[in-house]
Amino acid sequence: MLKGFLFYLYSAMKRFLICLLSLVLLSAKAQQQKLSHADLQKSQYYWIYKGYTAVENGKYKEAIVNYTKAIQLDSSFSEAFRYRATAYCYLKSYTEALADFDRAIKLDPEDAASYNGRGAIYEELGIFKVAIKDYAKAVEILPHNKRYKENLENALDKETARNNKK
Repeated sequence: MLKGFLFYLYSAMKRFLICLLSLVLLSAKAQQQKLSHADLQKSQYYWIYKGYTAVENGKYKEAIVNYTKAIQLDSSFSEAFRYRATAYCYLKSYTEALADFDRAIKLDPEDAASYNGRGAIYEELGIFKVAIKDYAKAVEILPHNKRYKENLENALDKETARNNKK
């Protein structure tokens, strides 16, 4: 389940970053300015992109460093916490991932992906009741998302199976 979540979040993150990078490049071109490397490093989006690239290459610790730099530039950037949480998930550092998902949710209570990600960790840890609550919240926010619905159904099935064994 966690692998499915990571793949889904990675795909969504990739689409987001491609769009974002395009906007930055178009903006710079439209203003007829050349951005220096130092200027780029002042943007949290630069570090998000660097983090994404590190994840794409399996360099999860490097991704965490890059996402942390994005957070240092803008501690209200909820997506940076979600992306860093995802990198922690790849390393099975669930305590850190949960803390980042919690922070992302605090910053953006309508962030369905963070509820889904947190639910995936709780499911991986066998804490199905909490996973179900998070998945249900993700479905509440985005009711047409098939993956979120599937995750909720799977967690409910696992909780039912556990209860039937008792």
